[in-house]
Amino acid sequence: MRYGDERLDEFERLFDLWIDDTDYLFHFFRDNRSLLLTGYYCGIIVEQAARAIRKESILFRRSLLTEMNIV
Repeated sequence: MRYGDERLDEFERLFDLWIDDTDYLFHFFRDNRSLLLTGYYCGIIVEQAARAIRKESILFRRSLLTEMNIV
């Protein structure tokens, strides 16, 4: 799905944010520190969360593309 005159579809836009835009991840977790206090990422710091999301996003994207026989 692509919105308006956007260059990327939503799939690529989100993965670009999660994989390539480390500033986005740092700002997101800094602004939402409470998410790091409970649940899956309980107790990790902003930098660790950003690295974990980036790594997991790479693996998730690869898995999706492989499942769809695109790679």
